[in-house]
Amino acid sequence: MRTGGLVGLVGRRDLLSVFLRSDEGIAREVGEEISALPSGSAEVTADVEDGVVTLRGSVRSRSTADSLRRQIGRIEGVVSVLGDSLVWEVDDVLPPYVQWRGL
Repeated sequence: MRTGGLVGLVGRRDLLSVFLRSDEGIAREVGEEISALPSGSAEVTADVEDGVVTLRGSVRSRSTADSLRRQIGRIEGVVSVLGDSLVWEVDDVLPPYVQWRGL
């Protein structure tokens, strides 16, 4: 073995391969998180591709949407969570003293 010379290259994929899971396994766990939401409070579907979870549908409150995104983001193998297509009915994160006035 030589010293001081380039021996090989390690890519990001090599380093992350230990943490990678199948999309099916991730989707199963994401489905469990969605099923744990209170019944009647959400109509959410999820697609998983290459570890990226895309959420679509609606939930009752913004805090539920935020919490769901965080919980799914903690699932092993999830690279990112896209929730732009996830909408909510009530913005319970907005402080009560902030009110929009009609023109």
